[in-house]
Amino acid sequence: MSRVVPEAAMAEYLRLYDKCSQRPGVLLPETEDGVVFFNWQYREVLEHDEVLAHSVGGRDVLRAAMDQLSGSVVQESLQDEEVIRLVKSKTVSKVDVDEVFELLTKLATEHRTASGESSTPAELQALFLAGDVNQDGVLSFQEFTRIVHYADPSMKQRAALRLFREALLSPVNNTMADKDDCITPQAFAAVAGQKGLVAKPETVRALLHETLAQEDGPPEPDALNDEVEALLA
Repeated sequence: MSRVVPEAAMAEYLRLYDKCSQRPGVLLPETEDGVVFFNWQYREVLEHDEVLAHSVGGRDVLRAAMDQLSGSVVQESLQDEEVIRLVKSKTVSKVDVDEVFELLTKLATEHRTASGESSTPAELQALFLAGDVNQDGVLSFQEFTRIVHYADPSMKQRAALRLFREALLSPVNNTMADKDDCITPQAFAAVAGQKGLVAKPETVRALLHETLAQEDGPPEPDALNDEVEALLA
């Protein structure tokens, strides 16, 4: 990662990098200059990413961005036998991975701003805390689905499961060994932000009210207000 990535875009940048790293041949070995190239043969890895398409404003926007990036693709004849085995070819079409991810994360940020549906990582982590029933600092799948359905009642169970799996695999999901089937506030904020979930104060309030009621019965209004203010502070 040779460029400075804005903090607001870092979560999506890392998610894309991790996704591409999991499939052999998508990212080429780092050069002596510290540059990593994206193998353009695998552009569909990004074009078929549902979360990415949603975050940039739709599949048409994503395809247009990929077409734009095509202008930066260069052809190279390979000499390194290890790389030839990796890409299964003696030539490769490639583009600087930073240029690819920089454009895509920029579009995602612009879309969230234009749509007015954007929450900061801190606001999304407040939503996380409001729904963490046992207050253990991580979310089980049951806790996770309850939270996302509060934020987006239209989300289907399958979509919630897919989002939970993305959070589990997120590079920022650093949990203890005995919690490896749970997700952290940072991982939740990363995937929820890219999905476009919004942590409205009234949503946090309603969710927290239900969470506290499960523990000790319905809270007093003043106590609830204090809790909500503390989460959103």
